[in-house]
Formats: sequence, structure tokens, C-alpha cells
Amino acid sequence: MKERLFGLTNSEGNHGEDVKEYYFYVDSTPTHSFMKYLYKYPQREFPYRDLGMSKPNLRADHGTIKASDPESGEYTFSCDGEPELLFPENESNVDVQLVQLPVAVIDRDGRAVNGLTKQSFEVFEDGVQQEITFFRREDIPVSVGLLIDNSASMHNKRQRVNAAALAFARESNPQDETFIVGFDDEVFLDQDFTNNIDDLTKAFSKIDTRGQTAVYDAISLSVNHVRQGRKDKKALLLISDGEDNASRYNFETALAALRKSDVVLYAIGLLDEPEQRGGIFRKVPESKVKETLTRFAQATGGQAYFPKSVDEVDQLCRSIAHDLRNQYMIGYSSSNNAAEGSWRRISDRLTDRMAPRFTVRAKPGYYAPNH
Repeated sequence: MKERLFGLTNSEGNHGEDVKEYYFYVDSTPTHSFMKYLYKYPQREFPYRDLGMSKPNLRADHGTIKASDPESGEYTFSCDGEPELLFPENESNVDVQLVQLPVAVIDRDGRAVNGLTKQSFEVFEDGVQQEITFFRREDIPVSVGLLIDNSASMHNKRQRVNAAALAFARESNPQDETFIVGFDDEVFLDQDFTNNIDDLTKAFSKIDTRGQTAVYDAISLSVNHVRQGRKDKKALLLISDGEDNASRYNFETALAALRKSDVVLYAIGLLDEPEQRGGIFRKVPESKVKETLTRFAQATGGQAYFPKSVDEVDQLCRSIAHDLRNQYMIGYSSSNNAAEGSWRRISDRLTDRMAPRFTVRAKPGYYAPNH
């Protein structure tokens, strides 16, 4: 009724287009050359305020994380002209007085290594060894985002991917807060931060695959959104089956957002075998997708995985949850007090005696403040 009386305004679902109806008459010709269009132009804005209602944020300009539920809110960014960086060049999330890094140590079988001490590690910044002043190894709650590819090519995989993502949530710390972002041509916030598994299950049950793949938009916007989380530790889990072909942001912008953040990103790439590709949703060569997802993950100290089958995703998600719960937090006061906004490369190593046996995974650097 509202649509017929008032039409739809820009943020209410049709980007300001007319509400158009067809009228077919009994004496229409076989080619439908005699019919009538009736245009419903918006006359005025629907009187939300007069009725004591809040305006639902169902639609917005391209590039916004759009809330599926009006009560979830809307997370917007400027999209006039070229997209803006989520993190300005002179901004840094790292205080030069204390640089904190989540560090994962794994053995040759990919299992987390526990029981290490501060003396087991060495940290270098731009080649200069730093004194470790903070060391902790405990199961720290995480603010985490699940970024799930919702494009048409994921149709036959989504049920198992959804189950795997829920397995990740169940294996995680019960105090974690999790949000879900679905992306196809656009990016939607399907579920805001919650630690209720029923909320996550309900959100996944509503998702329907369509369109293309906006990976870069999903990453850029999710990095921004996860910063609103209440937990000190931040992480993203991305599951996708192809290369970006619909984003407004580009690869460099998404990578810069990750490098300027304190987020650890894990990626699972569900790549088709060459003989499986084809048709309207044909994917680019898998080597390019692997390189892209690997660079995203390595920029944050995370990991990219490329299972041979979607059936392996469940175990991978459980493994990533375990990895997040078994990391070390290492901190040091940088010996470089300059505040010039430069990139500073970090190298985390195990002492010589332990180095050959294990692999250390951590963020490769950070941007110094620029005052």
C-alpha cells in the first residue's frame, strides 16, 4: 500500500526509479502492441516521523554495507567520484610506544605449537632487533567477520560453506563476537556482531546466491566494520570461489586497508578445476586468484588455503578457529621514535635452536604514526 501511494524514494529500494505497472487489455493484439503503462511517480516522502517510525535502511548507494534487517543499521562510506580510502595515509592504528602482534607458530604438520616463552622469540624492525616488553599466550576473545561469497557460481557450494562457517563459530571462543557479510555484485551486512549461534544460523538460512563477485569491496568495508568490534583482537575469514569482477574498490585499496589495520585475514579459495570452468560464470586462471588471496592473507599474518574440494572446507574452518585460539601476543616498544608515517618491516623469528622445527606467521609490518 505504501508503495502504491507514495512510490519509493532513493534509499527505499529502487534508486529513485518509477514504480511501473503494465495493463494488458482483453483486445490486445498478439504482439502486445496495445497495452498501457501506468507510472507511479513518488509524490512525497513516506511520513515515517509522523507515524513514530524510523526509516529503514534497506538500500543505499553502491559500495555501502547494506543491512538486510532494518534494525541492523547501515554502514556507509562516501562514493562521490572515486572511492575513498577507509584509512587516510596519515592514519595508523599502531601506537609507536607499543607495537603488538598476534603470532602463530605451527609445526610441519600444520598444528599450533604451544608452550613457548618470551625467550623463544626474536623481533626485528627494519633489521634492528627490538626488546620484547609484552608477551602473552592465552585464548583471547576475537571480533571476527565471516565474508561469504554469495555470487551465482557459489550456488552448489553454499549449503556446505554455510555449515563450515557455523562450524568455525562453534569451535571459536564462546566470547567471540561475529558478524556476517555476504557479497555478490554488492556487499550486505547479513548479521551484525553477535555471540549467539542461533543468530548466525538464521542469517545463513536467508542467503540466496546471485550476481557476480565483489571481493575487494567486501574486504575493504569489512576491515572498516570489524574496527567497531569490542574485542582487542580482530580477524576476518573470507570464503570465495573466484576473482573479483564487480567491486568499486580495487585490489590496491583493499590491500592498503588490510595493511593499515590490526586485522588477521584467513582466506579459503574454492577454485574450480580447469575442465570445470565455462559458461557465463567462467573464472579467471586459478593462479591469479591464488596470488590475490595469498597476498591479502600474508599482509596480515594470516593464511590462504585452496582445498581440492568444497568438502574440505569444514575441517579448514575448524582448523582456522583453533589457530586463532592458540596464538601468541608479542609487544615491543619501537626503538625508532620518528613519526614520519613510513612502512616499517617486522620480522618475527624463533631462536636458532627452535627455528628449523617450526614456522612463524605474523604481520610483516606496520605504518608508523605521522604527526
